[in-house]
Amino acid sequence: MNIKTRDNIVLMRNCLVELFKINPSVTYTTGFLYIRQLAVTVRSVVVSKKEIESVYNWQYINCLHVWVAVLADCDACLQPLIFPLIQVMLKVLDLHSSPCYFPLHLHTI
Repeated sequence: MNIKTRDNIVLMRNCLVELFKINPSVTYTTGFLYIRQLAVTVRSVVVSKKEIESVYNWQYINCLHVWVAVLADCDACLQPLIFPLIQVMLKVLDLHSSPCYFPLHLHTI
């Protein structure tokens, strides 16, 4: 991600949020699958302790941003997905506490 692609990524994120508002039941199943996949990725990093780049990258952080934005504008039926997403985000913060990862931690918060 760079300054040129940031605006396009924000636009795509906002479009996805609007699309997911249309049908909350489909959003719930899709969100459940994607948040589960994010959790599986974090778990594999915790177990192996060597693939930290699979979590500490812009693609993963932007996926977290998308689901935070979707759940921030959610109906009541999507509220059960908030807790798992927060748990995934907290685990991402706990992976590595080196100062070189502080900017990425701020993006996660």
